[in-house]
Amino acid sequence: MTLTTQLQQIQRLQLTGTLASGIAHDLNNQLTLVLGHLQVAVDRLPATEEDTLDSLRLAQIAASNCANLSQRLLHLGRHIPAPKSRKPLDLSAAILDTHQLLGCIKPRNVNMRVQVDPGLLLPADPIQIQQILINLATNAFHAMPSGGEFRIKAWADDNIWIAVRDNGCGIPESLRRRVFEPFFTTHPEDGGTGLGLASVNAIVRNLSGSLELDSEPGKGTTFLLSFPLPVEKPGDLPLAA
Repeated sequence: MTLTTQLQQIQRLQLTGTLASGIAHDLNNQLTLVLGHLQVAVDRLPATEEDTLDSLRLAQIAASNCANLSQRLLHLGRHIPAPKSRKPLDLSAAILDTHQLLGCIKPRNVNMRVQVDPGLLLPADPIQIQQILINLATNAFHAMPSGGEFRIKAWADDNIWIAVRDNGCGIPESLRRRVFEPFFTTHPEDGGTGLGLASVNAIVRNLSGSLELDSEPGKGTTFLLSFPLPVEKPGDLPLAA
């Protein structure tokens, strides 16, 4: 990458931060209205409407997470470091919660499976885990236009591991080094911004983790995330919500 290209990317990122700040402010105001009306709907529905109440509660979770993301955008635009949660997150629960949310956006021809060891802890913000998984899932769904299988697996040994796999079209070797570059996308016709995998990579590194990519055209893609085990014992700090 030439110096000119690097400077252009820096300028684009600076502009993105400025625009994000303004968008986040307006978005946050709208989300406040959405959350308020969702709560009114939940309060008015009888307890017998279980399926509808479950859908509304999922919408509340998603809207609340969007509000948290908009706050991060405000911090980005104002060049203020976003607050970091150092509480041990119940990673197992966070993955299962995100898996449930993904069920609402998953194509019908994609089979989704999750296998998570219980009791996994990671000093992280639950929104960060959700961002990682939703971005990886979105890329996987794009890679399986004719359907396929999407899997999430999490376990621990000397590290904490999260494997995200699909059996889609795969990524050519010539593109694998570029997929984590900001603004690089292989599907601009679908509205791709090229920021999804760049965000995943940045979050993983912020959590002192590493990210590996294994892909074969025609067979699928695997993203393998690794994080160090938390130093604190489970009882040392309260769990992050």
